[in-house]
Amino acid sequence: MSVILIDGLKAVGFHNGILRIECVEAGPNGEERPSGTLLIPGNQASQVLKALVGATQELDKRLREAARATAADQRQRLRRSARGAFCRKAPPRQRRRPFYLHKEARSQG
Repeated sequence: MSVILIDGLKAVGFHNGILRIECVEAGPNGEERPSGTLLIPGNQASQVLKALVGATQELDKRLREAARATAADQRQRLRRSARGAFCRKAPPRQRRRPFYLHKEARSQG
C-alpha cells in the first residue's frame, strides 16, 4: 500500500470505465509535482466520492465542536480567574480615629 499526499488535483478523467484523478503535492520550493494517481472503478466512483464527502463533513463537524468546547472552556477559565481577581471581597478598612480622640491626646489636653 502506498501513501499519497494530496495538496491539489491536476486532472480528472474518465477512461475505459475508470475514474482517474491525478494528484499533486507542493515541492520544497512551492512548485507542484505529481504525487500519484487515484484510480476508482466507474461503477463505484459515486459511492467512493459520497463516502469521502461524508467523512470530510463529519470530520469538519467534530473539529468545530472541539473548537467550540475549547473556546467555551477558555471563556469559563477566564471568568473564574477574573472573578477571583476582581470580585474578592476586600477586607474592611480600619478607620482611624482623629488624633484628638486618642487617649494620649485627651490626657495631655
